[in-house]
Amino acid sequence: MPITVVDHSVPNQIVAVVTGEVGVPEILEFAAAQRGGEHRAWALIFDASRAVLNVTAADVQNLAALAAEDLTRSPIGPVLIIASTPATFGLSRMFQSYSGIAGRTNVRVFRSMDEAQDWLASPSSGPGC
Repeated sequence: MPITVVDHSVPNQIVAVVTGEVGVPEILEFAAAQRGGEHRAWALIFDASRAVLNVTAADVQNLAALAAEDLTRSPIGPVLIIASTPATFGLSRMFQSYSGIAGRTNVRVFRSMDEAQDWLASPSSGPGC
């Protein structure tokens, strides 16, 4: 699978590294495996800086809608996406925007892990983060 959870010393966080090409099936499979049980409320840092996203704008909108629908069942932790290439950053920002429109305000996109960790540690990241 092109999405791998890596060892991470910070509690209550999942760090996933994406390498190579990834599409909707892989993203959905990962979400189903990693966002359940006690991990549901944990912060997810999705490092897509080495990924090639094989998704369309419609796919991004549908993924955001699915995630927002999932939020109605019970709270879910923040998602921080790290995207270094223009294409991945743009698609990730679309996901953030669609998520916000659907009521999920704890999705953010960053250019580096340091920026993501700084935001997560800040009071502006919100309760439970």
